[in-house]
Amino acid sequence: MKNTFNFQKNVEIKFSFLSELGFIKNALGKNNVQYIKNDFFITICYETYAFQVDILVECGNERYYLPDLNALENKAIGTSYQAIHEKEMLFVLDKLVARVVEYGPLILNKALLFEKLRNYWKVNTENMAAESLKKLELPIANAAFKVKNFSVALASFKKIEKLLSPAESKKMVFCENRLSSVESKQA
Repeated sequence: MKNTFNFQKNVEIKFSFLSELGFIKNALGKNNVQYIKNDFFITICYETYAFQVDILVECGNERYYLPDLNALENKAIGTSYQAIHEKEMLFVLDKLVARVVEYGPLILNKALLFEKLRNYWKVNTENMAAESLKKLELPIANAAFKVKNFSVALASFKKIEKLLSPAESKKMVFCENRLSSVESKQA
């Protein structure tokens, strides 16, 4: 990025509407501009090492980035915007302004915004944990199924039952049927 580009000045120009909404501008160095309203902070930051421009919203101990906001409205979850040259930076700042304006009603209702973000992360964390468990258990279940160790396969399939594909569910049912037939023969 050219040294002549003044990130702070351009952010102040592009995001001046936040001042009209009662936010007070606070510059945090040449690569970060923060707007504050009571205990609510909106920071537009430029990470020079990764050439990323992002928006951070904070209140108390909670902080969320633009991809979190995108996910709230079922938008594609993306990464931060990247900008290496001045022309790209101006384009990226325009895109960020559009995103903030789009979230205007939520930004004006801080309590609702952070409630939605908390709920999103709670569900997202549970989904990520479930997917992680599936990545651990599915290979165990498939390996056990392959060598006809149906009790081990069934135990692993049961741990991830809600995440199974139709084919995996059929394998689980097969294990159940096989184990119940073995038990009935033993009785």
